[in-house]
Amino acid sequence: MRCSIVFILLAITFGRSLSQHCEVDESQHECGGYCYGAVKPVLEYLAILQKRVESCEAKQPADTLSKIALMNEKLETLAGHMATQQYLEKRSTAKTHELEQQVAAVRQELDTKLRERRSWTATDIRAKVAAAAEWTKDRDSW
Repeated sequence: MRCSIVFILLAITFGRSLSQHCEVDESQHECGGYCYGAVKPVLEYLAILQKRVESCEAKQPADTLSKIALMNEKLETLAGHMATQQYLEKRSTAKTHELEQQVAAVRQELDTKLRERRSWTATDIRAKVAAAAEWTKDRDSW
């Protein structure tokens, strides 16, 4: 695009410089014909450049659209992965909470059983101490 602008400016400058070389005595028609003949190769080259620019501009939207489509596919894939990850995180959090509750219930049950054993052991020890004290009393009394 920049190249075509530069060539257009060159063509205009070249045309003006050639038109200044025309004799004042010559008619306008002869000077215009001479200048056109001198500028014609530049104008033909500008036409070729214009076709190249148009083909690039025609190709560019297709490339852009394909890139956008590819990016949309990637976004959809990432959105699916994110949804799956969020589901797994929620499920994991729920499972963790459930396991924590189970651990707390087992801990409470073990604490209760331990207290029962301690109280049973203490009661059992008290009974044995009392029996031993009775036995000692009985023995002393003999």
